[in-house]
Amino acid sequence: ELPVGSMHPSVTEFEARVRRGPELVRQTFALPLPAGLMPWSETSLVFTGIGASDATARTAEQLLRHELRLRVSVQPLSDFLHRDVDLQGKTLVLLSQELSPNTMLALHRAESFQHALLLTSLPETDGRLDKFREAGGRVWTLPPAEERGLLVRVMGPLTVTAALLKLAWAGTGEALPKDVALVPAAMERALDEGFAAAESWPDASVRPPLIACGWYARAVEAILWTWMEAW
Repeated sequence: ELPVGSMHPSVTEFEARVRRGPELVRQTFALPLPAGLMPWSETSLVFTGIGASDATARTAEQLLRHELRLRVSVQPLSDFLHRDVDLQGKTLVLLSQELSPNTMLALHRAESFQHALLLTSLPETDGRLDKFREAGGRVWTLPPAEERGLLVRVMGPLTVTAALLKLAWAGTGEALPKDVALVPAAMERALDEGFAAAESWPDASVRPPLIACGWYARAVEAILWTWMEAW
């Protein structure tokens, strides 16, 4: 039993991972893009993933549709059992932090698309990716190298979102907006303010509401998924 006023080790670990987020986003923005990608403004995109990766895909879909006018759809992994999933777009973008078994449904369909890209924490030399690469698929390895020990994943979704934004702007022939470089520092300030507010929250039994409307409601899918897992 924990002493009164003490924090469970899992909560301490969760906070540490959340606070690593800004630095991981900096690292992701600094990574070179995979070579040989077709500009996203010249193709149509199919995003897919499961769990937090699916939520991240849906968040990115809204941002890329509304901010950059890219042609993006999100397809559930179950759709990859059907023959016509490749009719939904020409470029497959698969999100899977550590390559869950269900992800193989999409991985094995890479050759059905003109282009395929996997965003993952795994190195491209991982043997499970051999057939994907042989079919022309490209692998972009993102930090962190692993995020185990807790059900809730917060670091991977952050870096994948940052990577998708970088890919999207590069795909329109534009450099990342200068303001993007300010995002990690803004995240650090927001985290400091958020944790301070949490410590002074008057009633621990009442959860703060998260309200979003219009297209923006879909743009917070990743946040909603994280909250659902954490609580």
